[in-house]
Amino acid sequence: MKKNIIIVVLTVVAIVSFISTYQMSSRASYWMNRCDAAEEVIDRVEADMPDYVMDVLCEGDEWNIWLEYNPGI
Repeated sequence: MKKNIIIVVLTVVAIVSFISTYQMSSRASYWMNRCDAAEEVIDRVEADMPDYVMDVLCEGDEWNIWLEYNPGI
C-alpha cells in the first residue's frame, strides 16, 4: 500500500514538474522572440535615423541599459 502511494505521489510530482517546465519554456520563448523583434526595430531606427539615435535616444537612461545588454554596439 505504501509503495502505491509513493508511486502516485511521484507520478503527480513528475506531471506537475513537466507542465511547469513546459509553461516556463513557452514564456521564455515568447519573451525571446519579443526581444529579438525589439532589437530589429532598434537596429532599423539606428540605420534609418542615426541623427535621432545620437541626439535623442543616446541621451536617455534606457540607451545605457540597452548598451549593457549589447556590449558590441
